[in-house]
Amino acid sequence: MEHYFILVASRRALVILMVLAHVISTTTKQVSRSAACLLEEKRALLDFKASLNETRYAHLLLPSWTNINGSENDVDEEASSSDCCKWEGVECSNTTGRIVELQLGNLRYNIFASFHQYWYLNMTTFLPLMDLRALDLSLNSFKSEVEGCGQLANLKNLQSLNLDGNYFNSSIIPCVTAIPALKALSLHNTNLEGFFPVQEFNRLKQMEVLDVSLTFLQGPLFFKELKLEKLRILNLQSTHMDEFSAIEVMTSLKTLSLSFNRINDSSILQEICSLKNLSELDLSHNYFGGYVPSCFSNLTSLQFLDLSYNNFSGDIPAVVISRLIHLEYLSLSGNPFGGSFSFSSFANHSKLQILDLERLSNDLHVDTEGLALPPPFQLRVLYLPGCNLNKRIGRRIPSFLFNQKELRFLDLSSNKLTGEIPTWLIENNTQLEYLDLKNNSFMGSFLLDLDGSPKLNLSWLDISNNKVSGKIPVDIGLLFPNLSCLNLSRNSFEGNIPQSLGNLTAAMSIDLSHNKFFGEVPDRIENGCVSLELLVLSDNNLQGYFPYSSSTNLTRLQVLYLDNNYFNGSISNGISYSPNLYLLDISNNKLQGKIYSWIGNFSSLRIVDMSKNLLEGYLPDDICKLRMLEFLDLSENQLSGPLPSCSNFTSLRFIHLHKNQITGSPSSMFFKSFNLMSIDLRDNQLSGGISQNIGEHTELRVLLLGGNNLLGPIPLHLCKLKNLTIVDLSRNKFYGPLPSCLCNISFGRERFDKYAFYNPDVRFPVGGQLLTYTYNSLGSVGQSGTVYFRVSAKQEEVEFTTKSRTESYVGNILNFMSGLDLSCNQLTGEIPSEFGSLSGIRALNLSHNYLQGSIPSSLSMLSQVESLDLSYNNFDGEIPSGLANLNFLSIFNVSYNNLSGRTPDKGQFANFDEKNYKGNPGLCGPLLKRSCNPINNVPQLEKNVGDHGKKADGVIDKVAFTWSFFGSYMVTLLALAVVVCISPYYRRAWSYYIDIWILSKFCEYCRSRKW
Repeated sequence: MEHYFILVASRRALVILMVLAHVISTTTKQVSRSAACLLEEKRALLDFKASLNETRYAHLLLPSWTNINGSENDVDEEASSSDCCKWEGVECSNTTGRIVELQLGNLRYNIFASFHQYWYLNMTTFLPLMDLRALDLSLNSFKSEVEGCGQLANLKNLQSLNLDGNYFNSSIIPCVTAIPALKALSLHNTNLEGFFPVQEFNRLKQMEVLDVSLTFLQGPLFFKELKLEKLRILNLQSTHMDEFSAIEVMTSLKTLSLSFNRINDSSILQEICSLKNLSELDLSHNYFGGYVPSCFSNLTSLQFLDLSYNNFSGDIPAVVISRLIHLEYLSLSGNPFGGSFSFSSFANHSKLQILDLERLSNDLHVDTEGLALPPPFQLRVLYLPGCNLNKRIGRRIPSFLFNQKELRFLDLSSNKLTGEIPTWLIENNTQLEYLDLKNNSFMGSFLLDLDGSPKLNLSWLDISNNKVSGKIPVDIGLLFPNLSCLNLSRNSFEGNIPQSLGNLTAAMSIDLSHNKFFGEVPDRIENGCVSLELLVLSDNNLQGYFPYSSSTNLTRLQVLYLDNNYFNGSISNGISYSPNLYLLDISNNKLQGKIYSWIGNFSSLRIVDMSKNLLEGYLPDDICKLRMLEFLDLSENQLSGPLPSCSNFTSLRFIHLHKNQITGSPSSMFFKSFNLMSIDLRDNQLSGGISQNIGEHTELRVLLLGGNNLLGPIPLHLCKLKNLTIVDLSRNKFYGPLPSCLCNISFGRERFDKYAFYNPDVRFPVGGQLLTYTYNSLGSVGQSGTVYFRVSAKQEEVEFTTKSRTESYVGNILNFMSGLDLSCNQLTGEIPSEFGSLSGIRALNLSHNYLQGSIPSSLSMLSQVESLDLSYNNFDGEIPSGLANLNFLSIFNVSYNNLSGRTPDKGQFANFDEKNYKGNPGLCGPLLKRSCNPINNVPQLEKNVGDHGKKADGVIDKVAFTWSFFGSYMVTLLALAVVVCISPYYRRAWSYYIDIWILSKFCEYCRSRKW
């Protein structure tokens, strides 16, 4: 499991906090006032509240907006001593008492239950507010219909209007553009559509701020037609406009965002170079390519520059960056930059706060040691993952970090940095919230010297996949009380898990996997980590019980990995107190007992792995309640009894129950599981035949039923499963001929979705937004961090015998493996010539049957086959010479048949020897050192001159041989009788083989009578 922190930029011009601050602050932000609000304006506010028609949660909506007697009606002078200037969201003039600002955004914040309802906006209620200058109605889900929309022109003093996050469509634009004094307008995240209304916006001659981001506006925008000479901030993020021209005429612009617009015309970049007053420029998430224009160095006033997630290539433009000395924010992440880049380019950047070089090309080499110390800046945010930091000078940690004292977010992951684990980063930066050092080569112990340090704010700590050793500090839970995510996995930590981890009440993810921890899991974790959603303790030496008690506080737990440890005892029903479990893996432990019925209570459970334990008993019927279950692995236990009949397993895709003692029919459990892709029931005690219903599982790719007691002919319904790639029916009692329709199965001839056997890691936010760093400058561009967890999805793993050995095929590699194993059955007849059309098959095993006839020459069309085993049958005739054309064949076995003629000796067959052909006395050829010329095969008798009167040494005394053979036979027969009588095991084995012999003779008799 991996954790990811993703930097998400919300490129918005928040109009109330920006350009108009100097206009309205002097009239709205003074505490002392000489006059109370006017009666008619108070009445107008109460009319607005009443117009929302909120009944059920009226007491939560603007609760301070009432008269002194609590009434919202019959406002008169005697009953109006409640000063509306003191109501929430209301600001009045300190001289006239008139309302000048209303902050009415997100009024639904405290009334979640009514979010499904829509409100209608009545703008006429604001008309009495003659001095109103700023109005914020954002995030209220107002419907598109607005009463009194045409009268907005009467708000002659209104300068700032925020309508974000409502359902207004383009019909509102003529209304708002009629407001004569409007200077700032924000329609972010509304339903504006059609072409950009240039002519309407041109009516706003005083316009300074315009935000139409996250709307459905489309088409080209020709800036020469836009006559907004005073426009300073323009936000066009996430519209459907992808063509812009003549932007150089907007010389008054200071903030420009064109991000998330799929722009691929790089000519606009040259035009932007003419905007010398720009202080903020956001071009992220577009399709710009090539080199960053050198003319960007002319934008010397830039404080904010975001070029992330484009296709810019070449070297990072050091010359450009070195001239932009006023930069506070720089993001170049997500571009295929290569070459080398030196931090010496930041030698004069004293204002730099945020630097993001995440997800660049693997060819990029960043050198931080060219920067003179101490550096001129104090960074708040630094992202340098996968940048090949200081590769040419020993991959040591950047030296300038020793001088940084104000870091809050730091990511140096995946750089193969060496040296001692830099715990001094935490000691020096007491405001640090996010530290990611994973995938490096840091070593040493994780020791901290924090005596006398203030309370630490660290929320995210990831030092996974390093070489850190020793013990975890026993007081780690006290040192980092705000820790939300802790990942210490894939190191060499040892010792006991500290009890203090139970103090991490805010922790949502703890990963201690792949270490050397031993002992028991502290009970304080299950009682104290009340926010925990992911707990990973895999691959340690832990033991004992977990959870300990029958009830725990891990009620929010979604993912639990306890696999590859030494946990023992029965499965604690304390797990049942985590009803939101998504993934449960307790495999490869020493757990005993049965699987309890409460397993059916996990309505969200999708992945269950309890394999390689000592579980026993029947599978409970309640397991059928897991409607969301996709992956089930209970293999290598001691489960017994028949499978439950489930009709709710509609989501099940992978099921592994092999190496148990399950009896009965193999098909009842998955009758309705039409999404099944893999069934593994090998090595059980299943009996009967394969149900006709098997043909309904058309998505099935892998069917493994080997090592059971299944009998009967191979059902023709298997031929309906055209997507099958791996089939194992070996070591059963199937009889009869090979169905020729098996050639209808793909066996690798088709390529499926690359995620058929491998689910990409599941990434989902946990606990919502955790970490936020806000960068506010002229355009109030917000930077927020949202925490996502990446949970490694359970990969499908299949064992299949090929090339004389059992191999495991995991994940996506299964898309490239195909095979059919029908060995060790009682199949008869000939190999159908249609088998030659299985051109994608890689392994075919028909050994240990009673097949006969000649080997069909059509098998030479199996162009991808790597293993072909036809041994222990009754094949006769010659080996087809065309098989020598099978270029990938590495295993070929036809031993113990009745084949004759010359063995092929070309191609791959030149690498085979006599062990591939033994038991076929009629075969000959150089590889067998047996001449195919009959004359040369006559043995040469040597003449022994002078010994004519003596018996040859090799002559056998027939009388002595007969008596010795009879005596040996009787002794063997008596010994066998004694063993069978004494041992029940061998007695049953003897009966079993006698039954097989009788059945085979009966089949031969039936064939002779042509039944």
